[in-house]
Amino acid sequence: MSRIPPFLDRLPEAAQQAWSAALAHLDVVPREAFEQQQALLAQAEARLAALEARVKELSATQSSPAPASKPSGQ
Repeated sequence: MSRIPPFLDRLPEAAQQAWSAALAHLDVVPREAFEQQQALLAQAEARLAALEARVKELSATQSSPAPASKPSGQ
């Protein structure tokens, strides 16, 4: 009858520890946190696009020539 070597009993635990140690060095976030940040980024991009359009609109109205006024008193 063959015996299982003692280190094989601890293999899943050792693998878990190795993976945990490897992942600890990576800069990872949970999927939920990533999706929340992704939604916030989409909102910020939409606001930025709206602000850019508004600035363009205001710049166009300021750079258009003002109507000539008639001198008063003549």
